[in-house]
Amino acid sequence: MDSSLTKLKALGARMSWPVRAAALMGVMVLAWIAVAAFAFWHGGSNEVLVASFTGVICLAVGQAALLIASLFNQPQNALVGVLAGMMLRMLLPLGICFAMISRGGWMVENGLTIYMVVFYLVGLAFETLLVLPAQVSNNSGLPR
Repeated sequence: MDSSLTKLKALGARMSWPVRAAALMGVMVLAWIAVAAFAFWHGGSNEVLVASFTGVICLAVGQAALLIASLFNQPQNALVGVLAGMMLRMLLPLGICFAMISRGGWMVENGLTIYMVVFYLVGLAFETLLVLPAQVSNNSGLPR
């Protein structure tokens, strides 16, 4: 177990932002394929459009949060990077979701909230897997 954790830390520390961004994009595209198939089965092309809209929003904020985390990856700046990325990752999708819900319309009727939550959680989980090993390996010199 310890050796696999060490390998994960080393892999996360070696990955640059473009590699992490490409990995996140790949996972989000796979998630979109699964969600779009369900959306088409459940509600047709309108739900696929809503799922695509929410997937693009969550991908964009995920990429931005990864960029922020890579810019602030030094031990003295790690907390700033994580908090700034978290704030961006939460505020933009939630703000768009709240604005769309308060306005109403066909996107809300076709599952905007559900698809936003699904893509948000997929992106958050994978982004955490990408960022955490790099932050842990960069902070390995700190006392425990």
